[in-house]
Amino acid sequence: MIEVLEDEKIKDKNEKSPFWILATALAKFKEETGTLPLSGKVPDMISTTDFYITLQNIYVEKAAKDLELFTKILHEILAERGLFKESIKNEDIKMFCQNA
Repeated sequence: MIEVLEDEKIKDKNEKSPFWILATALAKFKEETGTLPLSGKVPDMISTTDFYITLQNIYVEKAAKDLELFTKILHEILAERGLFKESIKNEDIKMFCQNA
């Protein structure tokens, strides 16, 4: 993934490929937050049910906030490139964030 975030296509404002636009948004997200978007999935662990459910709710909430910020960044990039925000489907955005 590091190679993608350092690729020259990230800086190319004429790049119209959905993948590279998503990658550009990911690079900007990482630059702004210092991390990649959280997937929302709690890693395997040994825990009490109550603790696990609490942690799961925290992960889901954080992932939703990350997705919201990522989408905002993406829409700004699409606008800068003269593309409609509908150019990339919401389900594709969500899947990209979950797998980043």
